[in-house]
Formats: sequence, C-alpha cells, structure tokens
Amino acid sequence: MAIHRFLLVASFVVGFPWRALATTVSITACGQTVPAHEIGVLEADLDCSATPFGVRLLHGAALQLNGHTIVGGSYAAVAGVKVVTGANPIGSGRGAFAIVGPGVVAGTVSPPIAAGTTACIAVNDGHVSITGEQGRIDIHGCIDGVRGASIFRLDGSQNSGSPNGRGRVMIDHTDLHDSFDAGISARRITATEVTSSNNFGLGMSASRDLAVMNVTASNNGNIGLFASASVSGANVTTVGNGANGVDACLNGSGRMSLTNLHSTNNGGFGVCAYRLNLTDSTVVDNGRSDILSLFQPVLQNTTCGTSMSLDNHTWGVCAND
Repeated sequence: MAIHRFLLVASFVVGFPWRALATTVSITACGQTVPAHEIGVLEADLDCSATPFGVRLLHGAALQLNGHTIVGGSYAAVAGVKVVTGANPIGSGRGAFAIVGPGVVAGTVSPPIAAGTTACIAVNDGHVSITGEQGRIDIHGCIDGVRGASIFRLDGSQNSGSPNGRGRVMIDHTDLHDSFDAGISARRITATEVTSSNNFGLGMSASRDLAVMNVTASNNGNIGLFASASVSGANVTTVGNGANGVDACLNGSGRMSLTNLHSTNNGGFGVCAYRLNLTDSTVVDNGRSDILSLFQPVLQNTTCGTSMSLDNHTWGVCAND
C-alpha cells in the first residue's frame, strides 16, 4: 500500500514541463530574473550574499544549475514568484518553477547560529520541482534549505510564521544538509533519492503529507522525517537524529505506512504515529522506545526492540516488550 500511494502522488507532481521550454536566458550576474516560461542557464559560479536574492524565477520558469554554485542572497539564493512587483525586494505571488541539476544552491548560515540566508530555495506558497536526475543537487547553509512559505507578507513585512506555509515540494536526487531550521519545510513533500543530514533542526518537515522513496535522514538535531497528517513510502533510513526518526504524532491522527524502513539510534522514538503499518522493516536501539502509537501497530516481517502506547503500556509486538 505504501508504494502504491507513493507512486500515485509522484505521478501527479513530477510533470512540470521544463524540458518543453524553448527560450533560454544566460545567468551571469546576481539579481537576474528568468521570465515566465523560459529557462535560465547558470553560466558561472555566483556569490550573491550581498544581494536580496541570487536568481528570481517567474511563473513556469526553470533554472538549470549547469554544474555551478549559487550562494546567497540575504533572503534567498533562488526565489520563485509570480510577479516582480510588490512591497518587498523579491516579488510577490506564489512560485511555480523548476530547478535542474547538477549544481549547488547554498546560503550564508552556519548552524547553530541562525543568521544569514532565509531560504536556499524560496517557494513562496507555490510549488517547485527540484530534480537532480541529470546530476545531483546540493542544498545547504540556509535557515531552511527549501522553504514552502512566503518570506514576505503582502504589506512587505517579513513573515515570521511557520516556514511550511502552503508550499509543495517535489524533489529528487538531492542532498540537503547543514541548514538551521530544516532541510525542507513545506505543506506537502514528495522526495525520491534524497538525503537530509546534519541540519540543526529537522531533516524534512511537512505540515500535511510526506511521501518518500529511497530517502535517508541522518544526524539531524531534531526529528529526521516529520509530517502532521501522513508519511508513506519505501526504502527509508533514519539514523542518529536527536529526536524521533520518523514522526506523524503531532495532530492526533497521523498515519504512517512504510516498507523497508531502517530506524536506529535516534534520540527519541524510532517511529511515532497514531496509526502505524510497517512492512519488512527494522526499528531498534532508539532512545525512548522503538515504536510509539495510539492504536496497535500493524507489523509485517518487522523487527523491533520495544513498543509503547500513549498510556505507556507495551503492545507486545517487539522482542523486549
């Protein structure tokens, strides 16, 4: 069931038609804007740490990193917006854009100090397709590696609310690391062949749904993989995170369905969900307990050390219960 759900979500989101865009724009300096439905091609490494943003993409535009690195600016290295007008230095309206690897998108943040680039990639309550299928993408060194929420409000003031916002992120063949708040913060995240490691906060944070395939979250300071409503997918590793490995416990109804999960040596629970279904998985040697769930977990060919319910009784499904 987990794999079928993942493929259904993935088939819906990966269809951003960046390959069909015909007109290209050479990106040779900081602060350039790629017009709607055109492709910007990064022609050199750019240090944009002294500017508000590195590159701005209008609706339906794409950026080919072309093997190069873009760093900065103060608000975003790459920002997707609908229009350039607005009472802020980035522009306004929801982003709808694509980023194509290989290459590096970075900021000026050095955790645990939370000062520097707000988002390596700013989605501004829209949606983005980040694909490293032609060569991996490296995203690091920002408050949020990928930020779903808008950075500014309509009146031009900075948005100090949740970094997740309404943003939807579709990402593959990417390494996220060493950001302050999270590798990704968005409403919905679909991730394939992605690693998220050594972030000061969370590996990935979805305020709604998280679909993962061939994903590793390791050595993050807080939770490895988090979603408020549902986590689904296969071939997932969470190891050495400061809190829970995989977490869907926040809103009282979170569901988790994973195949081939390996969750070990996390500081809190290996997995935490109100309804839990694990197949062909190993969840052992976690700090508080390996499994925490409200309802009795459904485990198929799964090894675990200890389990807990919310009222602190064991479920009798793990080796040491």
